[in-house]
Formats: sequence, structure tokens, C-alpha cells
Amino acid sequence: MALAGNIKEFSLADIFQIISLQQKTGELFVKGSEGSVTIIFERGVVIGADASFRQVESRLGQVLVRSGKITKFQLKRALDKQKKTFQPLGTILAELGDVDIESLRQALSQQIQETIYHLLRWTDGEYKFTPKKSVEYDKNLIKPINTEFLVMEGFRITDEWPEIEKRIPSFQVAVRRVPGASLPNPDEVESMDSEKVKISENQKKIFDLLESERTIQDLIDMSHLGEFDTCQTVYALMTKGLVEKVPEEEVKKKPKEISSISYPGLTEKLYVLGGILILGLILWIGFQFGLKNLVFLYPGQSSTGLQFLKEESAKSELTKMQEILTAYYVRYRQYPASLDELVIKGFIQEHDLYDPWGQKYLWTKTEAGMVLFSVGSDGKAQTEDDILGSPLTGSLLF
Repeated sequence: MALAGNIKEFSLADIFQIISLQQKTGELFVKGSEGSVTIIFERGVVIGADASFRQVESRLGQVLVRSGKITKFQLKRALDKQKKTFQPLGTILAELGDVDIESLRQALSQQIQETIYHLLRWTDGEYKFTPKKSVEYDKNLIKPINTEFLVMEGFRITDEWPEIEKRIPSFQVAVRRVPGASLPNPDEVESMDSEKVKISENQKKIFDLLESERTIQDLIDMSHLGEFDTCQTVYALMTKGLVEKVPEEEVKKKPKEISSISYPGLTEKLYVLGGILILGLILWIGFQFGLKNLVFLYPGQSSTGLQFLKEESAKSELTKMQEILTAYYVRYRQYPASLDELVIKGFIQEHDLYDPWGQKYLWTKTEAGMVLFSVGSDGKAQTEDDILGSPLTGSLLF
């Protein structure tokens, strides 16, 4: 079954229902102004979803840390192992025993649902469904989600979201308890009919989390209620006069919290900085002893110390990228058309596409096969002979 077109002509809800009714297995790829989303189906039910703008694994790690399910050290240990094994993050955490299986299932399911609810609000974009005989996934961690349920929830969220967005336009909005506000006594609420004073479990949960100011994103990660239900709950508490937005001028005055999770690649940058400092010390010693022409050499090339570090870093990154391309091939039985697909599919972060000189690594076809390389410090385009003879060219991939 070939299914492709534009969302304006055929809505995503209709596409989901067709796939569900016909119990199809395969991948639905949707590309819009915000990026791209891939939904994986097995016999009509959803078993996976990922987006270029909100990768499930990145969000999974952040949510588990923010909610106290795992520590930052445990996440780093799992991410380090993932770089070597290319296993899904959830599978690694389960194997390490850092978090119970049920918590992982719930967190993964929520991230998949959030991605789909966001997608169902799109009004424009191109889609294509690719049927497959089978799809692979971790059956111990992924619980299939009924497609009809997702569509119905999507409709509900789409209908109610515009009103909520009037008061909560962004997940970065900071909120707090209204000064002096407290939840009504449960015994008093029982004897009152007014909906204004009745407090739900979700509202109590969010109110309790607001012992200090928090952003909406903080509350989403800590409450496990999901994006829509968290915003809907905060909106209800605002309506009851229990919660208020923190004025922007107050937010700007406060120092921003720095999270190690929010800065991918920071460890590598610290290593480079440390190497530069050591190199500076070596050069200083060299000058003290009159070795003013001190240089570092490697086969066929010479450079200053800083240039040497960048070139060695590029070689190391090319080797890692080659391993990732091999893992991509093993999974999809073909190489990506471009390196951007590695970001879209969640194999790497966007910053990994760039070499130490700030230029994108190139992935091109030559007579010898597919080649991965860096243009180096000058950034100039090279002939095929230059590419194949360059020390900054990865191994050939066929």
C-alpha cells in the first residue's frame, strides 16, 4: 500500500485510522516546518515515535533525572555505554538495573505519546507510509499503544490547547503559588458543590511541587503527567486563584540554573581545553630552552600545536562517525542519503555534524565508494583524488 501526500489534502488522523484498520506494519515519515517525525507501527498499533526536534531518548534521560528515578552519574554511565554498543538508552538502563522496568515503560510510553500528540496538531507537511514485513523493538520495554486511543486523545488536546495557550504560551513560563494560597481542607470541599474549590489529585500534585518557583517544563518532567495534562492542571490552578505566572522581569533577574545534561559535548570540550593548557606549558618550556621552532609532526604533515590537536580530534570523530554509519546500515540495510538523517533518527546530536573548525563533515559518493571526510582547516572544496589521499578522510564504506 503506497500512502503519500500532503496533510492539507489528507489529515494525519485519517492516515492513522487507515493504518490501524488495515493492521499495517511499517514506518510513517512526516516532514513539516518544525522538522520531521517518524512513527513506527506493528499490525496497526504504535510501538515507536521519534522527532528531529524532540528525540525520545534525549527526553527520556532528562525526565528520569529530573524526576529522581536515576542520578546524573547513572545517566552518564548509560550514555557512555551507549556510545560503545549503540543500544537504546532504555535497554541499557534496564540492563544496568538503574531503574525499574515499569518506570522505564511508563516514561517511554509517555514520550512516544507526547510526540504523536504534537504531530497531530500539524496542519501542513508531507507524509509517506512505508510498509514493512516486520519491525524490531524491545518488547520488554515498549508497550504497544492503541492507535484509535491516540487519535481520540489528539482530538481532545487539539480542541482544548488553544485556550490553555492564552495563559501558558510556552513551557519556559515560570509559575509559583499565589502568596498566602493554600489548598482547601478536604472535609470542607466534601460539603461544597462549587467546582472552584474542588481539587483533583493532579492539581494537588502540581501544587505540592510548587513549594518553589518552577517552569512548566520542570513540572512536566517532575510530575509524569505529560505536557498537556500538566498545562491543563496549571491552567485550572490559575483559574482557582492558587497559582500565578512569575513576572518576566523577576525571572530575568535570577541567575539561570546550569544543567550538565543541557550541554552535550561539554566533557569533550573540557578535554580539549586541558590539552591546550598542557600544550601551552610544553611550548613555554621549549621557548625557555631556546627551542623556538618547536612543532608537532605526524606522517606527511606538520602544524602548530593547536592545529595538531584539532586534526587529531577530527580523526577521532571521523572514526566514531564511521562506526555510527555502520550501525545505521545494520539497522536500515542502507546508508543514509545525508548525515542529517543520523540526527533525525537519533544516532547523533546536531553538534556532532561539525568538525573542530566548525565546518560540516561531508559524506559523498566517489568511484571507490561512499566516503566520509573533513575539508580541514582551510575549508576548501577538494577533488576526488585530494579527498581519497587526505589524512582527514574516513575509511571507505560500500
